Amino acid sequence: MLAGGEYDLALLNIEKSLGILIPLNTENDGDSMHAINRKAAILYAMGNYDEAKPIAEKGVLGYAEYFGENHPTIVGMYDLLGDCCSALNEQIEAQKAYKKAIEIAEKLYAPGAQQIEKLKEKINKS
Repeated sequence: MLAGGEYDLALLNIEKSLGILIPLNTENDGDSMHAINRKAAILYAMGNYDEAKPIAEKGVLGYAEYFGENHPTIVGMYDLLGDCCSALNEQIEAQKAYKKAIEIAEKLYAPGAQQIEKLKEKINKS
């Protein structure tokens, strides 16, 4: 739904998912944190950057706490956080998020990997 541009429906469904996951597992488990991050991605795609940013921050911190920082999903979460900051013209915060994503990505991927190069391009643009 997110890729198809059905943002309102995607937001409704992620809210339903969170309504199930949080009472079932708690807000701080990995599944809930992943869903929270998806909510941030939906809000970002809708252009609601000021709403997406604090949710992205919460998701990245909670997911890292649950799974450890060196996880591929964390790279994407910091990337989204950087995008939110960049959209809000918070360039210093955006660069911090992108650099954190690169730091983790360099532990997980080979030098020159696409994930790392795309993040470097974002730093150069911000």
